[in-house]
Amino acid sequence: MATSLVDTTNSSNQLLLEDSFSEPKRPSGSVVDACAGNGIAEPSTDLASKQHRGLDGLRNKRDGRFENIRSKFARQKDQSQQYFESRRALVKESYANGVCCCTFEFFFQQSLRRELEGIYKREKNGMDVLLEGERIERGLVERKYEDWERNYIRECRKEWTKKYPATPFWYDGSGAAS
Repeated sequence: MATSLVDTTNSSNQLLLEDSFSEPKRPSGSVVDACAGNGIAEPSTDLASKQHRGLDGLRNKRDGRFENIRSKFARQKDQSQQYFESRRALVKESYANGVCCCTFEFFFQQSLRRELEGIYKREKNGMDVLLEGERIERGLVERKYEDWERNYIRECRKEWTKKYPATPFWYDGSGAAS
């Protein structure tokens, strides 16, 4: 009968008994793992690097937007130059084909020169407008991203002082110059 008692014991009970008599479990070797399990905050270097990455990402977006603006206006300038170049060629061709008499050639040359000067003037005005438009657009983007960066740094500073009140904020030291 004793054997029947041993045979009929539940295997889950044996597992409980084995666990209760075994050596206590050791925590993992890493201090960060132990701290993370207890709800202790991340080290200040981790937070600083995370905030640096966020700020760098914001600056990369700004630079990407600047590049988009630059390429858009460069494309418009190229199209404008091609248009005015074809316009000049068309005017020159029409005057070259229109000269029928040598006596009127002088008048045709002056008329051609005036028309070409008008085309050059319109081209210069168009380029000035494009440059001014690019400057305005870049200024808008720059101000927008400056505001976003200022707000991001303010939020980072709040988070930093909440987690590490005794440690100076990382941006105040070396990051303020960049």
